[in-house]
Amino acid sequence: MKSHLAFLFSTTLAALVPVAVAQFTTFHWSVGQAIPDGSAVGIANTQALNVPGAAISSLRVNLEITGRGGAAFNGDLYATLVHDSGFSVLLNRPGRRDGDPLGYGDNGLNVTFDDRPGSGDIHLYRLELSGDHYLPLGHALTGSWATDARGVDPGSVLDIHRRNSDLSCFTGLNPNGLWTLYVADLEPGNLAMLTSWGLEMTMVPEPEGSGVLLGLCALVWTIGRRRERR
Repeated sequence: MKSHLAFLFSTTLAALVPVAVAQFTTFHWSVGQAIPDGSAVGIANTQALNVPGAAISSLRVNLEITGRGGAAFNGDLYATLVHDSGFSVLLNRPGRRDGDPLGYGDNGLNVTFDDRPGSGDIHLYRLELSGDHYLPLGHALTGSWATDARGVDPGSVLDIHRRNSDLSCFTGLNPNGLWTLYVADLEPGNLAMLTSWGLEMTMVPEPEGSGVLLGLCALVWTIGRRRERR
């Protein structure tokens, strides 16, 4: 009797459990807003999402910052992303380390933040690309990079600080609601602009019919218990 009930229960599950198909969605926002020079006030750009999907399973972030009226200075830049309970440090004064408090002086960036294994640390991108902290790019930084993730004061951040604020903090959160990108240019003398930003998100939808499934499973269990008592 028990083996028959087990078979009945397993076949019921196989027939009724809906397959949750992951959904990949991209969002892109053109901003074109000047970042205040030499100020922690910075700018905050907030976007609201209202999409089907119950939980974020992976997230990538696109960010483009350009110079205005000249060249930007990447070592001046600090950027964070906030949504719900999630908080990630995208940039924290790239190149800033012991002996170089200003960081890398390259002109802007157009990158994708991706914290999957193998992505290079954007805080040390010159070292990652050429093996030399002092070799300028001669152009804006591009490509796919891991977030800086150093959740410490940008006035004292160094490359040796622990990286504990990456994009994994958004895993499992509902994608809907407000997403806020904050960007600041913390040192005077070079001007930067938030040109655009975006999200590349994989979401796992809520399985439809889950309530019906639970009810039927409970029914199968109840029938089994009654038969065992006979």
